[in-house]
Amino acid sequence: MKKARNTAAAAAELRRRAQARLRAAAAEGAPDPTGADARRILHELRVHQIELEMQNEELRRSRAEVETGLERYTDLYDFAPVGYLTMGCDGKIRQVNLTGARLLGVERGQMTGRHLGQFVAEPDRPAFNALLEKAFASRTQEVCEVALLKRGKEPLNVHMTAVGLQDGQECRITMADITERRQIDNTLMFLLQCGRPAPGEDFFRSLARYLAETLGMDYVCIDRLEGDGLAARTVAVYVDGRFEDNLVYALKDTPCGEVVGKTICTFPEGVRHLFPRDAALQAMMAESYAGTTLWSSRGQPIGLIAVIGRHPRADLRLAEAVLKVVAIRAAGELEREQVEAETKRLASFPILNPRPVVEVDLAGRVHFCNPVATKMFPDLCEGGSGHPFFADWEAVLRQLGEAGLEPIVREIPVGQRWYHQTIHLVEKGQRARIYGADITARRQTADELLKAYAEVEKRVVERTAELIETNKKLKLEIENRKKAEKALRNRTAELKKQRFRLVEANAALKVLLRQRENDKIEVEEKVLTNLNQLVIPYIGKIKRRSSDAKLKAYADILESNLNEIVSPFARSLSSKFLRLSPAELEVSNLVRQGKNTKEIAEIMNLAESTIDFHRDNIRQKLGIKNKKINLKTYLGSLQ
Repeated sequence: MKKARNTAAAAAELRRRAQARLRAAAAEGAPDPTGADARRILHELRVHQIELEMQNEELRRSRAEVETGLERYTDLYDFAPVGYLTMGCDGKIRQVNLTGARLLGVERGQMTGRHLGQFVAEPDRPAFNALLEKAFASRTQEVCEVALLKRGKEPLNVHMTAVGLQDGQECRITMADITERRQIDNTLMFLLQCGRPAPGEDFFRSLARYLAETLGMDYVCIDRLEGDGLAARTVAVYVDGRFEDNLVYALKDTPCGEVVGKTICTFPEGVRHLFPRDAALQAMMAESYAGTTLWSSRGQPIGLIAVIGRHPRADLRLAEAVLKVVAIRAAGELEREQVEAETKRLASFPILNPRPVVEVDLAGRVHFCNPVATKMFPDLCEGGSGHPFFADWEAVLRQLGEAGLEPIVREIPVGQRWYHQTIHLVEKGQRARIYGADITARRQTADELLKAYAEVEKRVVERTAELIETNKKLKLEIENRKKAEKALRNRTAELKKQRFRLVEANAALKVLLRQRENDKIEVEEKVLTNLNQLVIPYIGKIKRRSSDAKLKAYADILESNLNEIVSPFARSLSSKFLRLSPAELEVSNLVRQGKNTKEIAEIMNLAESTIDFHRDNIRQKLGIKNKKINLKTYLGSLQ
């Protein structure tokens, strides 16, 4: 009824608006038909036409709005982050959105008419069937969690919510992927149960195996950072279902080096190509990689976890989520191990101390004795403050109270031995810790040193008297030696003067002798040169041109005698001119006198080519051939 009244009201309003539009058109000068009926009929027709046009506009606008809304709701339906299904009472799927088809692993066009139950894993089908029965029976919202089977892939955990419609023929179901949440829950449960104090596998080895099996990875390593974060030491390595020995490796040129300092670092594919220098990646043919940094409580990177696969992984979100969860616990365990190791190391100091260490409360009850203290004082714990090791304990407590945080030291006897004690207040002043040291040998040594010192003092007095007497003798001997040294210095000075005069005279003689020798050589060279240039050539000419045998004999005798005269000193002169032939000597002499080749040829009655030949030989024998040196000038310099 209400809908009918709304329709009538809308029609009346539509007619009113049509009449108003018609009056507006008449006012603009529309022709008026003749006759009252014709005008009325025409009026009705125009009003009806306008009503139809307005209805058509309203319909088009409503259709556009409906189509826009349909498109929006279709988009919301198809691209919703959860899966929507409409299922009949026969269990067959009637409608499904894109997300639902993706969750089921089948194209949406192939989903209609298929049973939803066939996608549910066998163990979860009873729960799924119970969900449908309750939804169709009660018409209320029912929920359950099941695993969906996907061909060639791991099962997918989903949260289903089902509501039956009023007609009981259909049921609407939503499906949300909770695989990651389920895995996170399983991971949290694993972390809760793993690494307990009870005997069992090491936490990091259990974690490495769990990550490999859960994430389907071939290689898992958990590392502790060393060397300012430049290297890593593995604490657990799980490869292909077995553990390998731990090792230390450099982080440079590895994906683990990229992880340090980052919350998560992933490489879905081709990781071995991105890091070609990482031999481990190349050996295992690694493709996918995910890693996370382990942070200390102070916010410093102390380790890392890396999972590596031999196949590309398009979606590493699950690995990222799991690594983020386990990283907190793993970092805590890593830091706890470091603290425990440091605690054990510090705890070993008093145990391994070669001196007694004792801790006692203010009442004198002994709470700790290291092995050395127990061996030295077997009755120390039973004796308490009455033991000689705690002699004057009340006075010690007063001194500690006055000293505040500063320790006090003392030396006490226990039996036949002496001990040095350094006493500290610990545990907010409720206990005292005593570090002892056996100083018996040191005290005995000190006593012996005192006796030895007294003896030395006595010997020093005696020796001092002897030294005084010896000193007097030494003074006298020193004075005598000084006199002798003075006389020796005077004699040495005189000898130096004489030596200097002799050196000067010797130098002068050497200069004179060298000059005399030079003069002698110069005279001999001049004699020999003049003889070879001025006499020997002309004797040769006489011998060649004279036909008188007696004259030739005299020339030979003269040449022989001249050679005999100059032979004693010719051997000591330079052999430059002796290497020249007589003809070359004559040419040399004429060149030195300024004669040219033509003039020399006329004088010697030879061809000019012969003179040029002699000139070349002269330059060669004098060592100036092919040098830019004037022969006349050079020969003049030799005089």
